[in-house]
Amino acid sequence: MIDTPFRDGFFSNDGLRLHYVEWGERGNPAVIFLHGTTSNAHSWDAVAGALARRYWCLGLDARNHGESDSWPSGLSWRVQAEDVLALCATLGIDRFGLVTLSMGSRAGIGLAGVWSERVTRLVIEDMAPELNRETALRSVQFQRTTPEVLPTRADLIAWLRRARRYASEEWIERQAAFAADPLPDGRYRLRYRVMPGPVHVNVAGPEADELWALLPKITAPTLILRGGNSRMIDDDLVARMVALIPNACSRVVPRAGHMVHEDNPTVAVAAIAEFFGVAYTD
Repeated sequence: MIDTPFRDGFFSNDGLRLHYVEWGERGNPAVIFLHGTTSNAHSWDAVAGALARRYWCLGLDARNHGESDSWPSGLSWRVQAEDVLALCATLGIDRFGLVTLSMGSRAGIGLAGVWSERVTRLVIEDMAPELNRETALRSVQFQRTTPEVLPTRADLIAWLRRARRYASEEWIERQAAFAADPLPDGRYRLRYRVMPGPVHVNVAGPEADELWALLPKITAPTLILRGGNSRMIDDDLVARMVALIPNACSRVVPRAGHMVHEDNPTVAVAAIAEFFGVAYTD
């Protein structure tokens, strides 16, 4: 596993204090990473490690996640996109690549469609403007029923494992260090706070329609990765996306669920690195 040194940073937007993680040298071309629901910026450690030799990599903790402040409303793609633009304004970033998963991919589609002149490359992992209904509802149920505090470290590991069925034990242990804070009584407080507001994982609806309409406006080269064992989206949805995005390709990553690059980094990280023109050594 690539273990690249990182730096923590904070910035403000909309009255909130938001956290980001930084890898690589400032001044290199920027790549911004957007994680999925219940996760945090460190889910991108391996991908950032592969790209940091040539790129300035930045992982943003979404509101209600990681070390970013809590937010009393839902996380639409526009709310997330505004935070990315605020990060760019803070750090003086004009153009950037985007590597995104799940919830973060919805923001990625919006950013690349509305601010197409600013996005140089786009990776979308296991997400489409709309989702398979049964799987989407199960995902929302998991998010909504996650407790604030887990009784033991074993419970924390089990919670992480539920969303990362194929990830290595080493990776799960690594993520545990960033997923929760130990309490004096031996329990663990998660750094994910259940998000209020409307269901943000759209099966269909106004946001889904808006994102479908934005796909043809994406000018950045786009790579869509789908987990071979994920049921969040299917081949038909991916084919529709590839047909609508002017310069898009797709790939199925075997032995991977929804958390594609965490479940099978050997294939997924290599594909992302190649897409950004970086040689990858596992």
